[in-house]
Amino acid sequence: KTFPGVIGEEFVAVLTIPTTILPSEGIRVKLDNTRTIPASTSLDHSYDKTITFWEEERTLTSWKHSQRNTVVEISFQIPADGRPTTMNLLGDVEWTLIVEIKTEGTDYWASFEVPVFDLDNVGASTEFSPPQSR
Repeated sequence: KTFPGVIGEEFVAVLTIPTTILPSEGIRVKLDNTRTIPASTSLDHSYDKTITFWEEERTLTSWKHSQRNTVVEISFQIPADGRPTTMNLLGDVEWTLIVEIKTEGTDYWASFEVPVFDLDNVGASTEFSPPQSR
């Protein structure tokens, strides 16, 4: 379960893993804000280029688990100068949450796209505005 993020606000996510996981080193979580420029618009036309605007990583030392699942509560402060989620031909701006858990057996790794909005500039962009009816 993820909650949309807002520029300058706290982002909160609750991850429920449908099995019991016993971390051997805590739970590593990372949130990053990137732009991926498609190969067709990059200068050398051979590969996608990713630019990182912001990232934060931490190791969580508390979680809840039962016989059936593991629940991880995650929160990050989204910076006031972060870039909101957008999609366009010049490259998508995305926020990605990565969760990594090392165990004595099989490790767990997951990645989630997180929608992040800039509520101070709602309506400032007409990029996705629907056509006006007459």
